[in-house]
Amino acid sequence: MSEVTLPPPSVLTERLHHSKVVLVTGAASGIGFAAAQLFAQHGAKVILVDLASSRLEAAAEEIGHGCDFRACDVTKWEQQVALFDWVKHTYGPPEIVCLNAGIDPELATSENPSAKEKVVSNYLASESEPREGAGEDNSQLKQPPTTVLDVNFYGVLYGIKLAVHHFSAGKGGRVVITGSAASHMPVVY
Repeated sequence: MSEVTLPPPSVLTERLHHSKVVLVTGAASGIGFAAAQLFAQHGAKVILVDLASSRLEAAAEEIGHGCDFRACDVTKWEQQVALFDWVKHTYGPPEIVCLNAGIDPELATSENPSAKEKVVSNYLASESEPREGAGEDNSQLKQPPTTVLDVNFYGVLYGIKLAVHHFSAGKGGRVVITGSAASHMPVVY
């Protein structure tokens, strides 16, 4: 992988003056928290977004700089619509949208005893459910959960659509999408 070099602080401060409204999903911890902190330190008005209000409140307090926060499940279209509308009516349309919310559950194949414990996000787990009208084998394979796609794909898709919509009504903007190394490397099962 290539090395990441941040621009000098003066460039960030110049481009992120106080009128920039920045929305960061997955901002209660990790990369999202660090991105929100960087934007806030350089003068942007940052809105932290994550699932848990209590974690968001603690993150906003730690970052300071007048950050605001809003709980939102990015997998829910209606919640994202409400989030973007709230940002627009409270601070003006966002000019930078960092779509960082994501999950990376540990996967386990059906032979692994821990697979059933991880089935909420584990699309490899071999779970069965009763099947009506079946003979001796009265079970069928359950549909795999879509949690990973809901968060990592649809959450980003919804965010892009809403960001572009709000950018066109304002001064334009930028979308930043956080990916993972899994985009570049095969995963061995």
